[in-house]
Amino acid sequence: MSEDRGEKRPRPRGKRPRRKVCDFCVSKIEYIDYKDVNRLRRSINERGKPAV
Repeated sequence: MSEDRGEKRPRPRGKRPRRKVCDFCVSKIEYIDYKDVNRLRRSINERGKPAV
């Protein structure tokens, strides 16, 4: 069993994980308004930490 741990399984072709894109960069927002609760709510989880 310990011999198999070092080997990685090949990823199936055509199924690459998509990279997360910043919502502020997509919307081309240069200044982030901290009072805009609806926009900030999407990027912060329920504990107040950034959703990564």
